[in-house]
Amino acid sequence: AVPLTAVPVHHLFGSEELSAHAPGIASLAPAPCAYMHQDTARRAGLSAGDPVTIVIGDMRVVLPVCCRELARDVVGIPVGMGVLRGVALPAPARVERVS
Repeated sequence: AVPLTAVPVHHLFGSEELSAHAPGIASLAPAPCAYMHQDTARRAGLSAGDPVTIVIGDMRVVLPVCCRELARDVVGIPVGMGVLRGVALPAPARVERVS
C-alpha cells in the first residue's frame, strides 16, 4: 500500500450535490476515478486505467487510475459523485493495487 493524501477534485458537471439527480447534468459528469500525477502512479507501480482500492479511515472504494497534473503524493477523489460520501478531505489515504 502506498500512503498518500486524498484531496477533493471538483468537476464542472457532477460535483454539486444535487446535479446527480438531474439526468441532463448527470449525463455530462465524468466517470469517477482516482486522479494521480503520473510520477506518483509510476512510483506505486500503477498505470492509467489500473484499478486501485483507496482506503480512507474505515472506508474503501475501488476506482481506476487517471493520470492528471496534480501535486505528487496525492490522490484526487471526485466530489459529489457518491464515491466517498461523508469523508472530509484532505485526509490520509492508502492506495492498494487490486489483484
